[in-house]
Amino acid sequence: MGRATYGVIGVRLSDAEGDRVVAMAPVSPKYPTLLSIASKGYGKRSPTGSYRRTRRGAKGVVTIKTGERNGFVVTVLPTTESSELLVTTKNGVTIRMAVNTIRAQGRDTMGVRIIRLDDGDEVRDALILEERAETNGEIEPSLPPAEGELPSPDDVPSPPDPDDAPPDEEDEPDDDDGPGLAGDGEDDAAPPGEAP
Repeated sequence: MGRATYGVIGVRLSDAEGDRVVAMAPVSPKYPTLLSIASKGYGKRSPTGSYRRTRRGAKGVVTIKTGERNGFVVTVLPTTESSELLVTTKNGVTIRMAVNTIRAQGRDTMGVRIIRLDDGDEVRDALILEERAETNGEIEPSLPPAEGELPSPDDVPSPPDPDDAPPDEEDEPDDDDGPGLAGDGEDDAAPPGEAP
């Protein structure tokens, strides 16, 4: 399709009021579980294998039960056993925790409490921090980017500093400068009418 087109339907939304797409996540052996986070501070991990493959435009499957206890789904994140989770609420409260402390459960379940919220507060966003391994005083990523995945900004090498470049060497005159140049005998002759 061209750039200025409507595209095709990816998922059919339910008839529930306010239903919308909130997240997309890659399915890859690098990420064995998906972490679902709900607005009232609950969440759960589910194996990616428990999400059956469906055709484009299907209604999909339930990733976490929503309702009075859990609220609505905020995001779904791909995770590994070494990932860390950062959750932020509407009132500016942030919690950081290891993902492997969240119990893995079946796909169509309620989940467990991830963060305890004050009255009127709700989860607004969450993101995954990949584990960093320290080697010889340098911080390196624990996993290389997957095929087709962009590296994180920390993994991209910095451009060289021009001040660190070696100075240019002075051009040395060659003994044989080629025809018509100094030293070949043609320009060394005195002009006509003058003594050499």
